[in-house]
Amino acid sequence: MADKKNDAFNLESAMDELAKITEQISAGKIGLEESLRLYEKGMVMVGQCRAYLDAAEKRIKVIAEGQNELKVEHLSVAEMKGSKGPAGGSPA
Repeated sequence: MADKKNDAFNLESAMDELAKITEQISAGKIGLEESLRLYEKGMVMVGQCRAYLDAAEKRIKVIAEGQNELKVEHLSVAEMKGSKGPAGGSPA
């Protein structure tokens, strides 16, 4: 079970790692080959972060749409009750 936990993507850890990679490359203290290796690794991580954030955005949309449907249903019921109540009765 611990292996699954280690394999799980963690956005915050990936962002920290990207910051470290950026610092290493920007410092200019590593050679070209190492810079290219780190750049490639960073670009893979950027792709993973984008995919993770896209999936999170989709989940948020699904949740929001579900909430909107509940609100519409709730308003419809409230409107129906309001039209039958004393304020919504027939005019005098």
